[in-house]
Amino acid sequence: MGVKYYGTERPISMGAFPKNPADNQLLSVMNFDEKTFCPEIGREAYGYAEYENPLSDADTKDYELTKEGMKLFYCVTSSFDDKGHTMAKITKTIEAEEIPENSSKETSRKTIYNDWFDNYEEAKKFTEDVLKENEPDKPVQSQREYDN
Repeated sequence: MGVKYYGTERPISMGAFPKNPADNQLLSVMNFDEKTFCPEIGREAYGYAEYENPLSDADTKDYELTKEGMKLFYCVTSSFDDKGHTMAKITKTIEAEEIPENSSKETSRKTIYNDWFDNYEEAKKFTEDVLKENEPDKPVQSQREYDN
């Protein structure tokens, strides 16, 4: 059994994956009929290429592949200041094998929280809930796209 690398940006086709990386045999290529949710990476993919050994980090990045076991996590940053103002939005994403730890920090004027989620929908709902709970009279604006 080899190591699978998933194509989340495009199907696995000529030029979209390394064919003969040094000392590493390509075992199989599988494309799905349509973009499909893959629990191995926690998101949708077009298919995968399976290799005998792990690819280099450079190949993984250059071909925009996601190694089996790596998942995408979303960070919601929320802050509560001493005047009663609240802010919450998705501020970044990270690819990792395990979800990062939540954290918080207090400054002289506010408390800042970083909460991590394993899918976009949960992160977005948390953002909306924080804003509704803490500023119920203020309309909740839709989440602006986050920067990777």
